[in-house]
Amino acid sequence: MHDNELYILDEREDTYRFDHLGETLKILRKHLGKTQREIADDLNCTPGYISNMETGRTALSTRVLSYYARKSGMTIDDILAGKTPGYDRSYADIQLQEAVTHLSYTKKKCLLDTIRLWKNAEAEEERLIRAELEKGEEE
Repeated sequence: MHDNELYILDEREDTYRFDHLGETLKILRKHLGKTQREIADDLNCTPGYISNMETGRTALSTRVLSYYARKSGMTIDDILAGKTPGYDRSYADIQLQEAVTHLSYTKKKCLLDTIRLWKNAEAEEERLIRAELEKGEEE
C-alpha cells in the first residue's frame, strides 16, 4: 500500500460519517422539500430504495450521491462528511483545504494530531471552568 492509499483510508475514517449517511440524505431530502416518492421518480428507482438508504439498510451509488449534491448545491465530500445545507464554507475553510492538499502524508497526520490536541485541551478547559463554577455555587 502506498502513502497516498494510506492517506485516503485514514482521511475517510477521520472525516466521513458513513454511519450517519442515511440520516444526512433524509435531512437533504426534506431540505429540498421532496418526498421519498419524488426522489425515487427523479432517480428512476423505488421509494423503498430511498427509504432503505435513509435508514442505512442499503448502500447508495455515486449516481445517488451526485443527485443529492447537484440538487442541494453541496459537494459530495460535504455530504459524506455529514454537513447539512446550512453549512457555509468560509474563506478560511477553502484556504485550509488548499494548504493541506500540498502537505505530505506525514505532515497531514501531524496536523490532525495537533488539531485533536487542541480539541482535547479545549474540552479540558471547559471541564475545569464548569468545576470552578460548581464549586463557587456550593460555597
